[in-house]
Amino acid sequence: MPKYQRIQIKDVKPTEFLVPIDSLERIAEHYDGNSESILAPVGYLHEGKFIPENGNKRIVFLHSKGHDHF
Repeated sequence: MPKYQRIQIKDVKPTEFLVPIDSLERIAEHYDGNSESILAPVGYLHEGKFIPENGNKRIVFLHSKGHDHF
């Protein structure tokens, strides 16, 4: 069974640096003001940083909405 934990956005080491605005608009369609309404990014912890395998755009979106964790 996967292990889940809350991650601080400040502890993310991005693996994607250009995020198309239309991707953020698609994410917004599922957002209800709560970070749990967005599918959690998948990745791993390495030396205190979260390295996303997927979910960079979701992390950027949540950060733009003022969230400090996911």
